[in-house]
Amino acid sequence: FAVGRQMVNEFVSDNGESKSGVGVQVYTCYGDDLFQKTTSSLTSASLINPWGGAPYNNGHYGNVGFLNGSLVQPIIQDSDDTEEEDSDNISAAAEVTANELNTTSGDKEPATDGNQPESKEENHDTNKNNDADATPELSPDEVLHQCVCQALVNIKDKDLPMLTSTFYANHVLKQQQQDQSKKIELKQTSWKKIGNYLLQHCQEELELLTIKRTTGQEFLQTINRRHMDLRGIQKSTTTSSTSTKISVVNLYIIPSHIATKLRLKSDDVKATHAKSVERQGTGMLTIKEARELLERYCSDNELFTEDNMDVTLDGPLTHVFYAKNKKQQHNKGNTATTTPEFVSRKEAQELWISRLESAYAMVQMPGSIITHLARGKPPQIQMDVSRAQGNKFVTRL
Repeated sequence: FAVGRQMVNEFVSDNGESKSGVGVQVYTCYGDDLFQKTTSSLTSASLINPWGGAPYNNGHYGNVGFLNGSLVQPIIQDSDDTEEEDSDNISAAAEVTANELNTTSGDKEPATDGNQPESKEENHDTNKNNDADATPELSPDEVLHQCVCQALVNIKDKDLPMLTSTFYANHVLKQQQQDQSKKIELKQTSWKKIGNYLLQHCQEELELLTIKRTTGQEFLQTINRRHMDLRGIQKSTTTSSTSTKISVVNLYIIPSHIATKLRLKSDDVKATHAKSVERQGTGMLTIKEARELLERYCSDNELFTEDNMDVTLDGPLTHVFYAKNKKQQHNKGNTATTTPEFVSRKEAQELWISRLESAYAMVQMPGSIITHLARGKPPQIQMDVSRAQGNKFVTRL
């Protein structure tokens, strides 16, 4: 609060236009030295300011957090003294203010009376604890809206359009797992269903999102990222330690007759020096390790051409790439087939991989932990999607 005099309420600019405004000359304001003098009789320790919440004599002037008027310039009385005397008065006032901040009730040692606050920090900590305890519990509508807004912020534009059911199951419900204080109770909300909630926010004047219905299904089409409800919400990230996934890695086994024909080393064929302990000695090679065996064989036998683009096929390599088994010979008869003398390095690698046996590994990520090793091809998953009653679909694995 301040007391002053209005000096200007309208003026004319240089171009002749009339401008409106207020100019005030301030005489005194709340907490300055004139205020202290006029309220000196009201400094009883038992007198509490009902609006400020503090006693008048504790340096706050009845207002918690307003320490000794340090943010208010003191009033200097008009006199015929020199500017040096005025500066001395200001310095003295500043020293008095500093002394009052370091002492209470005229003592140099801090007060220990339990009825009086010991420091500004303790008052602030108490206020923060009280504010935390007084935080009102969110209603089911507010919890749902906060989780939806956080999910909208986390979603990338490239992931749209998205089924509304997928949006709710994989993104909205995920927010209550990250924040245990938020529990979505959809049936307790005023919407009862997530579809009703999304439909209402599509029909608002400043829509939060847009929904598109096609073939009986609803898709989240666009997100209004400038909506006022999304302002100030930071994108949340999930730690990789809490989420794991299983991936299938194809492996390859070199048959014994091919290893004998090419005179490959036993340790290389059996994967004795494999990086993972689970694969060591199993004979299951990664595609990189299998290709390196062929490259090493061609390099040791000098089968690469001068430009290193083609591979010269020697007897053992020709037999590995083009030999027919008994079933193939019986189906095609005794017709002779010609084999090329050179093949490209890419074609040689494709022929090499096609002659190896299959295997696979189940690897847990992150960490590259092998949970299962087996020969053959990994089992396939069959997925069946059928229409149920109404517009619902059932997915069976």
